[in-house]
Amino acid sequence: MAIASRYQRQRRVTRGAWKSRFTKQRINYRGTTKPTTPVLSSISPTTGVAGAPNQTVTCTGTGFVSGITKVTVGSLDLPTTFVSATSVTFVMPLPTLVAGTQTVNVRNGTLFSTTPKTYTVSTPTAVTLTSISPTTGVHGAANQTVTCTGTGYVTGVTEATVDGVAQPTTFVSATSVTFPMPLPGMAAGTVSVNVRNGAQVGAAKTYTVT
Repeated sequence: MAIASRYQRQRRVTRGAWKSRFTKQRINYRGTTKPTTPVLSSISPTTGVAGAPNQTVTCTGTGFVSGITKVTVGSLDLPTTFVSATSVTFVMPLPTLVAGTQTVNVRNGTLFSTTPKTYTVSTPTAVTLTSISPTTGVHGAANQTVTCTGTGYVTGVTEATVDGVAQPTTFVSATSVTFPMPLPGMAAGTVSVNVRNGAQVGAAKTYTVT
């Protein structure tokens, strides 16, 4: 009788534990929100230049869910930043794109928006570099603002380079951009300064570090 009693108690405990786990699983399953179909209303900006720096694009719509909503460009998922239920952002990889159009969409799992948007990648315009000012600086001194003058400069696209390395560039006008010459880390000698719109480059100028 003692053995039977222990067996019955163990059976009741085992059945009770299994039932408890089963109930919790049912509750968890029922408590999970199934993703809905997102709606993509607009993207901004809608254009970029092939070969330009990466560009952050904002997608506006409804039904966006943190950790679930993904942006697709063509057939590829891109890293997506959740902002709110109506907004997500992603980075358009302009350095790797060629001129043409790209289809941008959003999805929640296998549920895609039925209103994808078109993003246009344009060919970079020709750019020229007529002069830089100043043309000299002292090694180890503070950063020095250099002005590049020429034509074809485009906001968010034109970059100034020093020996081929892009520098933080401030757009002033279609004929002028500026950048800080990093004199604190430079040795005496000469460097090549240029401007570029993606694959389009100007005629380099020489800057002397004394």
